Parts: sequence; C-alpha cells; structure tokens
Amino acid sequence: MTMSPCQKRISQKTLKKIKSAPLQQYLEQLTVALDSELSIQIMVKNLEVRSQQVKDAAMPDTQKLSLIQRYRTADERQFSKTLGELLELQKRRKIV
Repeated sequence: MTMSPCQKRISQKTLKKIKSAPLQQYLEQLTVALDSELSIQIMVKNLEVRSQQVKDAAMPDTQKLSLIQRYRTADERQFSKTLGELLELQKRRKIV
C-alpha cells in the first residue's frame, strides 16, 4: 500500500511529535507485562505436569498394585504361621 504525498507529510509530522522517552517507557511496560504473562503460562504448564506426576506417584498402576497385594498376602500367611509356631514353643517351654 503506497502513501500519498499528503499522508507522508502527516506521517512525518506525527513522527516528529512523538517523543522517544514515552515510547520507550511504553515499550518497557509492555515488555514487563509480556514477561509476566509468559511466566504465568509457564507456571500453569509446569503445574499441569507436576499435578500429573503427583497423581502417578500417589497410586501405583493395577499390575504393581496386584503384585503388592500378592506379596502382602504371602507375608501375612508367613507371619501367621511363624506366630503360631512361637506360641506353640512358648506353651512347651511353660510345661517343661
């Protein structure tokens, strides 16, 4: 899009009127606002990832849970058997 000579003169006059300090201040404020927004977006993304990690760590998957239950059952049986043997030995000791 080409500018007419009149538009060029108006544009040049407008550019001469714009002071560099307010423009620089505006751009700095804009940069700060964009940095803040970007930081918030990064935190939200990290929050989603960490939330999923916590969920994954809180409860093992079904295969691991099944394996844990199987080992627990085996341990409880062994404990019960050993406790019964101990109680039996204690009875014998009292008798003798």
